[in-house]
Amino acid sequence: MARACPLVIIAAVLGLTVLAAGGGRAAAAPGQDDHGAPVIPPPAFPALPLPVLSIPAGLPPFPYPADVPVVQLPADIPTVEFPSAVPPVTLPGPVPSVQLPAAIPPIQLPAPIPRGLL
Repeated sequence: MARACPLVIIAAVLGLTVLAAGGGRAAAAPGQDDHGAPVIPPPAFPALPLPVLSIPAGLPPFPYPADVPVVQLPADIPTVEFPSAVPPVTLPGPVPSVQLPAAIPPIQLPAPIPRGLL
């Protein structure tokens, strides 16, 4: 690896020199791609008019089969009334609190830790 390091540095310097000189390739002429081939523009398609869908005003009703019953809804459907103020939920009696110890005792590890536990 120590011998390859100067070769990598020389290759990097040469590569940067070629890039600074224009990449080793001349700029493409107008109407040509990077390889000198002529650029063919895509064909221009004429703008097609969109069809306008017109629905006649007096369409007959959809013909349902004779055995399908027609559901009649009442004229006045009653609305559901909710109370304006919902009463708060009360819990039965006092809620007991949890008492934590003042100081949690530290965990005592054995002095020599066996090798199998490491």
